[in-house]
Amino acid sequence: MENLKNIYLIIPAGGSGKRMNSPIPKQFIEIDNVPIIIHTLRKFDKIKEINKIIISIAPEITEELKSYIHNFNIITPTYYVANGEFRHISVYNALVSEHCNNADYVLIHDAVRPNISSNLIHNIINSLSQYDSVIPVVPAKDTIKEVDKDNFIIRTLNREILRQVQTPQAFKYDIILKAYNQAITQNAIFTDDSAIAELAGEKVKAILGEESNIKITTTEDLKSIK
Repeated sequence: MENLKNIYLIIPAGGSGKRMNSPIPKQFIEIDNVPIIIHTLRKFDKIKEINKIIISIAPEITEELKSYIHNFNIITPTYYVANGEFRHISVYNALVSEHCNNADYVLIHDAVRPNISSNLIHNIINSLSQYDSVIPVVPAKDTIKEVDKDNFIIRTLNREILRQVQTPQAFKYDIILKAYNQAITQNAIFTDDSAIAELAGEKVKAILGEESNIKITTTEDLKSIK
């Protein structure tokens, strides 16, 4: 670990509550009187190796988030950049901001994935001593089918070699910045940072994640926060 220097956390937090039929952004939905994004940030606020947090968020709700961070005593230095229309644009805005100037490594984590454990965060950070790109995954439990545009089955995929991807995803800063610079010129939507690294030819190491490390997407998921 001694060779790992500046490790920054990037949180793309530009999502809305549309899929949850929420009148407020879903990261601000409260569980036990605490916004989901604060539940998430608390997990990383305990990790001494993380020197800085950079949050991509809509400018019109930045002050509200700042108030939450102050009121809930998040002590890791936190900075803000404008979000983009898509998740990968929000991440890119953080990567190219002045706040990342001195970054050696970055962790990129979903704002609404609050069940991440300290153990998994440490496993990912420790893996950066050996690998430049690390992501957590869990084995696929269900049989996965590939379908055509009319929803007819094309084939059954081999579940034994399939994995569901989680965050935080961790990268050497120079590598992921170069990959994003290549990807950003393409007219494509990326929902996963490691896909951008793969596109640039980077070899990504997958380590075991946690079944409980889910992304809050539906109202049912709200019951899982711990």
